[in-house]
Amino acid sequence: MDAVKLVALGTVALVAAYAADQGHDLAFRTHGLLIFLVAVGLFIWTLRSIDAPRPAPATDAYMDGPVRAGVIATAFWGVA
Repeated sequence: MDAVKLVALGTVALVAAYAADQGHDLAFRTHGLLIFLVAVGLFIWTLRSIDAPRPAPATDAYMDGPVRAGVIATAFWGVA
């Protein structure tokens, strides 16, 4: 799965660099450069965390964080 992420981020970085280089106005070049920098940063972060040990998820506990966030979002949307 990490290899797919690395290929995707590398592709996004290359396309963004090309877009930043070929942009005709400042806004397009700025956004191309911004996307390029984010993609390169995520590429490096993913590359450095490939061999990091990942903790096993707890199978005896219920993950109520997403449920709580959904209930709060639903209540907010109902009030709005």
